[in-house]
Amino acid sequence: MQLDTENTIYVCTDRDNAEVKLLLPKRLTAWMKENKMDLSELNLSDPSPESTDAAEYKLLAEEMEEHRFDV
Repeated sequence: MQLDTENTIYVCTDRDNAEVKLLLPKRLTAWMKENKMDLSELNLSDPSPESTDAAEYKLLAEEMEEHRFDV
């Protein structure tokens, strides 16, 4: 497989580990750094109250339900 590292964003999913990874074009990552944009990762596989991502998980789940996405 030949990856297009200049023009394509790849979304990689791993159902076994409940992980999603993004492969971003080099120029997009450079542009993000230039414009001080962040890419944040939320761990949605363990929404326990003790988790630091629990609040983010709840907010995201509410947003997704409001806009009719399956959670």
